[in-house]
Order: sequence, then C-alpha cells, then structure tokens
Amino acid sequence: MRTDTDVSNKVGGSLPMVLAPGDSIPLIAPAGRVNRDALDADAEALRARGSNVKMGAHVLDAYGHMAGTDRDRASALMNAFLNPKIKGIF
Repeated sequence: MRTDTDVSNKVGGSLPMVLAPGDSIPLIAPAGRVNRDALDADAEALRARGSNVKMGAHVLDAYGHMAGTDRDRASALMNAFLNPKIKGIF
C-alpha cells in the first residue's frame, strides 16, 4: 500500500497527491476558448466524484481565439497555484 510519504516516480520526483472528496478544484482556461456545454459536463463529472468545483472568473471569456486576455488567463492560473485550499487545477 502506498502512502503520501512514499510516492515517487522513477526519475526521482514526487507524484501528486490523490484528490479526495470535498477537495476544491477550479476550472480555468489558460489557453483557448472553452465550450460551455463541455465545461458544464466536466464540472458535473467532477462534482459526481465529490469535488468542490469552482468556475474560474474568466473561464468563459473570449479574446480572439483565446479564453480571455493574457493578463486574465495568467491571473486565473496564478491565483489557483497560490491558493492553498486548491487541491487540483482543471
């Protein structure tokens, strides 16, 4: 049985922890635009697994072929990385 203290991959790095029910996961779009129906389906699938899904502030933005401005996309990603309550980013 593997525990959180002994998970490492073959090249010496650590593997991410497994998501648990109740973990917070933001849905963000750090690159191209997102299809609303696909986003809703993905959010529902994550909720069905017990995740606390939060839609990113700019996940449905459109700026040309991108999902919002560079600043907004970078801000959403960095906010997710820096938030200690976030356990996974989708």
